[in-house]
Amino acid sequence: MIAILTGNPFDFKYRLQFAPYILLGGCIMIVFTNIFQLYKKLNHNFCGNPISIFLKTLMESFEQNKLYEKWFGILFFSVGLIIPLSFMPYKITQNGFSAALLETALMMAGTLLLYLIAFRLGAFKNANEEQFRNYLDELNELKAMWNWTRKIKGPLLLRLPTYEITADTN
Repeated sequence: MIAILTGNPFDFKYRLQFAPYILLGGCIMIVFTNIFQLYKKLNHNFCGNPISIFLKTLMESFEQNKLYEKWFGILFFSVGLIIPLSFMPYKITQNGFSAALLETALMMAGTLLLYLIAFRLGAFKNANEEQFRNYLDELNELKAMWNWTRKIKGPLLLRLPTYEITADTN
């Protein structure tokens, strides 16, 4: 990213051509900020705490992460759509205005189509969040069952007959 912004490997003539890459840098900053905050939140010794605390902390992190995911998705989608515009001036000088416009429009349409297909296939859904929610729900059900059995004043298990084992001295 820094090489593109400082070295100009694409020979951009206008500052506006760098805009998609500046937005891409913003996406990268959002990702690093998010990873750092999640690391700070989840970097605890959960061995001494019940698993319910870990799962609740994880679920809170998923909820807070949705804002980052939304902005990252919007920015990354925007970058994907406008990067072909960065090369328009070069294409116009090489191929003419109509050919450059058609090629750029096709690239943008391809990007849009790929995002729509990925969205339809569920590529942007977080499967782990649903799985951890199910774990937390299951844990809460087990806790409720445990609390119910403790109220009965004894275990809910059947009392099995006890047998005394003696050594045969014959």
